Amino acid sequence: MFKVENRNKAVWVYCKVNGADETIRFSPYTLESKRSPYEISQEYGLSASGIFSEDFVPFEQDTTEHELIEFVKSGDTKALASAGLVLCDRPAKNNISRNLGIFDPKSGWMYFIGGIGLITPTEDHTHFVLNDPLLDERYGKYQDERGNPAGGTQYFSNEGVKGSINESIVGTLEYKTGLYHAVRKALENEKLKEEGVNCPSFVAAGPIISIADGKFGFTIYRSNITPEYMLNLGLYLNERAQFKKNYEDYLGSKYSQIFMLHTIIGESHGQPSITNTLCEINLHQSDNNIRCQIKDFETNHPLPTNEALVIEEGVASVPVGWAARKSPKAGAQLYDLQHALLQELNILLLPARSIQDPQQRFNYLSQQSAELLLMVSKHYLIATEEQSRAAIQFAIDTFISVIKRTGSFDAYNEIIAGAFAHKLFCLSDLYKGQVILFKD
Repeated sequence: MFKVENRNKAVWVYCKVNGADETIRFSPYTLESKRSPYEISQEYGLSASGIFSEDFVPFEQDTTEHELIEFVKSGDTKALASAGLVLCDRPAKNNISRNLGIFDPKSGWMYFIGGIGLITPTEDHTHFVLNDPLLDERYGKYQDERGNPAGGTQYFSNEGVKGSINESIVGTLEYKTGLYHAVRKALENEKLKEEGVNCPSFVAAGPIISIADGKFGFTIYRSNITPEYMLNLGLYLNERAQFKKNYEDYLGSKYSQIFMLHTIIGESHGQPSITNTLCEINLHQSDNNIRCQIKDFETNHPLPTNEALVIEEGVASVPVGWAARKSPKAGAQLYDLQHALLQELNILLLPARSIQDPQQRFNYLSQQSAELLLMVSKHYLIATEEQSRAAIQFAIDTFISVIKRTGSFDAYNEIIAGAFAHKLFCLSDLYKGQVILFKD
């Protein structure tokens, strides 16, 4: 069903998606280790029936899962290469990570190890180093000092909304303490998977005993292959930069699940970024084999119940001429939708940059954005088609007004995502009176 090839220092996977030949590429990526060995205690694994549990059966010696447990202990990156495993999900240039993505060419599975240590960049953007964690450094402050995103989310309660940055210790994942920790993350994932959300499968977790008396831990989960987004735009756009069926299927899967999370399960995600709502492809099938995987349930919360208009803010992170008053109940869901769309619209960035004529660039961005938003509204079912189209028109009109004022296309995704999401909730009969727009 699939073929793996090493070419030009990169790994290529040839497969079929929706019956058509496709190519998936991983970024070139090497990793050396300067990390100390860890003493760990595996407290969660897979039961005899394959359920994530404290009552688990140890992995057999010749399995990839066993290799990864041994790697968590040793930090020996050479052992991964010897086992034929491929490093993937490379950290962004000049950025750090505490997680390691791995592709197993034999099985077609991808694995992600959390809390593995501090992965740092070098002058060569394809080479990174695994180090001991920095126990005296907080992630948000560390990143901010280096000009990198500090991470964080918006927390909604019945009182309103409050922003928070990532305060984790650099290179670590707390095991059972703090607001968001390894055990919660794994158990929330498995809970939501049982409720119908397409999540990865956790296979192991436990404390790292040799660091801070077991305060920090590790997790391992696996899933079908999840291609890097911007590196594999050919999965979603054809030669004319128009959307393929693959992208329509991915969007349908993604926004129907976010709708289910909000309206049926009654929770918000909190961080539905493109790295947490991934395209997932089953390499062992050749048709109808693409969907969205939703993961990293560290920030999910039950939805607030307050429907009063206690929140007032702009509809986007840049000035667009509109602001909103909204309830915490609507605001938590609106934030998820806006945050997801903000990054969704990045798919148009590279094609748009190649168009030199401003009018043609605007035509492309507005037409493709409208098509994307219409696809989304067919699955995030809080409004009628007429209301959805009115929200799309409002987003495009707002985009036009900003271009006329600034002459810039730079923040098109923030403008369109914010204006559309707010107008959609404003028009929706389900949230009648819970979002009100006014001129800013």
